[in-house]
Amino acid sequence: MQNRRINVVAAVMMMMIVAAVPVYASASADEFCVGGAWGYEGSYATVPVIITNVHDEPVTGIEFRITFDSNVISLSHVEKGDLTANWSSPMMKKEGGSYVIGIVGATSDAIKSGESGSVIILNFSIVGKAGNETIIEISDIKLVNGTGDDSGTAHAKSGIFTVLSRGETPPQSPSPSPRSQPAVTPPTYTPPAQSPTSPTSPTPSLKSIPPVIALLILLITATLPSLRRGRRVYKR
Repeated sequence: MQNRRINVVAAVMMMMIVAAVPVYASASADEFCVGGAWGYEGSYATVPVIITNVHDEPVTGIEFRITFDSNVISLSHVEKGDLTANWSSPMMKKEGGSYVIGIVGATSDAIKSGESGSVIILNFSIVGKAGNETIIEISDIKLVNGTGDDSGTAHAKSGIFTVLSRGETPPQSPSPSPRSQPAVTPPTYTPPAQSPTSPTSPTPSLKSIPPVIALLILLITATLPSLRRGRRVYKR
């Protein structure tokens, strides 16, 4: 009987400790996509990457992979989007036939629940001929929340880029306007050594053990010896 009482007390204490530990949800969104896009042969075009309806947790970091036919378009550089205007400069790293793109921001500039908009602007030079098409495929999406958890994600939606001839009427669907020349001189990027969850990101970490949990642990430590002594007396 005494042994059962000791087990019950310990179990109750552990349940109270678990209940007091905070649990954080991963950041997520309904969709992460590029839409249909086009550009004139021999020119340049910008393609926004859109996040739709962020929920569960604010987003403070983003990483994703894009793949496309490099015989049709060539990625020159990437820029911040509307929702990441105050974040650090985005980074891109070429891996085989694809690019990994990442960007991070402070918690004060996080993308909040319910928000939608562009997060990255892709700048392409058009190297293909009129009539060429390529799928801009998005994959491996990681959304980072305010605690540094990068397990969040969203449904990926790829888009099709079409090369038009000069003077050809563009598609009626909403698409970015082509540029007659690059908006900026494409810089040379050094591939990032760290993912968007780099320690340099001003994301907060969980605090040390709260006082209430520490108190419960001390209570267990102080109570168990006396209960065991009582058990020995009971047996005698």
